[in-house]
Amino acid sequence: MTNPYDKGATLEAKVVRCEVISAQAFLALKEASPADIKSSRPVGPSLGKPGFGGIEVTYNTPKYRVA
Repeated sequence: MTNPYDKGATLEAKVVRCEVISAQAFLALKEASPADIKSSRPVGPSLGKPGFGGIEVTYNTPKYRVA
């Protein structure tokens, strides 16, 4: 009898404790899960690049992102 759950697929995941996200993504996160945000601060754009920059968010609980 074969195991139907043994497909041999593995996902590589990276632990994220702090990341820079867009202002729009930050507002969505703040509305959906305000308890997940430990701290946040605005980050300016890189010199010579257009745009706002982003918001650096530190999470209370680490997130896992598929690499």
